[in-house]
Amino acid sequence: MRTLAIHRLLRALPLLAALPLLAALLQPARVQAQAPTTQALGEAVDQLAQFQSEAARMQALARQSIGPYYLRLSFSYCEIDFGIFGCAKHGTGRCERQVVLGGMQQLDMALEHARNDGVRLEQSFAPTRDWIAGLPGFSANFGSTADIVLAVQQQTRQGQVPTQQQRDQVNAALAKLQDDLARSASQLEAGVSTLAAALQRQSEFREQIRQAIDISTRSAQDDLNRAERDMSTTRCRDGLPEQLSVIRVDFGAKANQLQASFANLGAASGGAERSLGVLLGAVVNSRTEMQNVINLVQAARNDQIGSFLEQLHLASAKKQWEDLAAAQGRAMVAMGSVATAGN
Repeated sequence: MRTLAIHRLLRALPLLAALPLLAALLQPARVQAQAPTTQALGEAVDQLAQFQSEAARMQALARQSIGPYYLRLSFSYCEIDFGIFGCAKHGTGRCERQVVLGGMQQLDMALEHARNDGVRLEQSFAPTRDWIAGLPGFSANFGSTADIVLAVQQQTRQGQVPTQQQRDQVNAALAKLQDDLARSASQLEAGVSTLAAALQRQSEFREQIRQAIDISTRSAQDDLNRAERDMSTTRCRDGLPEQLSVIRVDFGAKANQLQASFANLGAASGGAERSLGVLLGAVVNSRTEMQNVINLVQAARNDQIGSFLEQLHLASAKKQWEDLAAAQGRAMVAMGSVATAGN
């Protein structure tokens, strides 16, 4: 019997050794997501304002015309010629020629698509812009409601047990905070979904315009060189090098502005998507924490409420929304100034 028991124990040793691992696997995973700092949230609001600014700049550039370009040249000739005695009277002739730059039609079509999509982009950004505009009001409401809970929390720190009336006030205040956070999250979720589709369209337009600019830039140089060769063989060529130089500089500057603007918009688009994710994650996490504490408070005795309220870090949350409201002021100034310039 003793030998049989030893054999059974030996067979069970692998299972016994594995028990700690099994226990660890069967336990619920505890993932501590690091909450974004107030500075990170403020920078996210600034990034969204930067995106709107770059979109407005791009629209303003897309509305500018490139060309048409003309060569308006002159030449001298003799009106009265006395042969060996020379010219008695000189005259000046003028000619005009349009310089047709290849690739401009493709560029114009791409810019037209971008201009037409500008209205849809503005509409797609509306939920996010409205959320940013509403931050001061949200912060004020959040702060006044949070003060109700913080007052009771301060009493519990001093050893006072909340009354039933105070308990009811805390429950009502927490429910209001939860509803406010839910509405805020819903508004940001709408901003994420509508802006994502708009950014996808914009990325397609940026690639079209990049290709169109590359093609038109190469074609423009060839066409300008051809025009210079053709006009140099005619008598109507006074001022030709200077005017061609003006065209080259103007076209190059506008093409470079477009390239830079769409590159900046691409970078700002990525920043806008990340910023929306940061802000939405922060609001959703706050809402989840709020609901967890609400459940605990509702099930707790009056003398336990204080310990559960501490888990909310409500004073820090209040300060965070106040800082976001301050960031909103900077963002609205930036968005408003660029929108005015764009119009």
